[in-house]
Amino acid sequence: MIHNKGVLRSSCASIPIGVFTAVVTMGACNSSQPPPMAPASSAPQATPDRYGATLMQPGDQAVAPAAIAPRAFTEHTPVSDAQLATLDDAHIASLIEEVNDGAARLGNVGDRRVTDHEVKRFAHEIAAKHLAAQTMLRARLSELGIEPASGPVSEQVRVDVGGDLDALPSSSGQDFDRAYVDGQLRNLTRAAELLDRVIGHVKGPELTAAVAVVRSRLDADIRGAQTLRDSLRNGTTNERPDAFDPDKSRR
Repeated sequence: MIHNKGVLRSSCASIPIGVFTAVVTMGACNSSQPPPMAPASSAPQATPDRYGATLMQPGDQAVAPAAIAPRAFTEHTPVSDAQLATLDDAHIASLIEEVNDGAARLGNVGDRRVTDHEVKRFAHEIAAKHLAAQTMLRARLSELGIEPASGPVSEQVRVDVGGDLDALPSSSGQDFDRAYVDGQLRNLTRAAELLDRVIGHVKGPELTAAVAVVRSRLDADIRGAQTLRDSLRNGTTNERPDAFDPDKSRR
């Protein structure tokens, strides 16, 4: 009887003892079996960056996108009577300029982004009227020799308008249209109430007349915004394809 121990020793002599035991157990030295698979590397694999998607590891549950909270409206800081008492005609002139500028800024944003035709017409008219009023006011101030001087009150008007703009939704559509009309109405009402308190502090009669003209224009704008707001709530605004569209009229 011929023993094959020599063959076994010659083919596996170079295998360490610990590994040899495992190999014998698994039958790895048997040429009829395929070689064992290499063990998986324990080193972490780099995960490529993915933009616009959630990175997930195997077995992780899908994570729903976080809800985007609506923008918070910046609370208005009222102008005190003590602040109004310090205003001279130069500071009041600057205040009126900010009122016109604020209405036009909001109107321009509405003109560009609203989708309802009637809202777009309103925004277009608001911006156009107050830009024209600004030009007329500056010409009148030049005739009167009044150089507008900015101060805390006119700055507060500018900040309030910025808050109205920041509160508008980032996407267009019906929600934006309603938010724009609400913001424009809030701005116009706030400006009218402020001018009612300011007009008693104007020194010159010519500037008093200029303030009264702006104040009267705000009344008409407020009525228009209120009517439009109610129409939007009731769903009765005009969205017909042949309705007035300022974008088409400018082409």
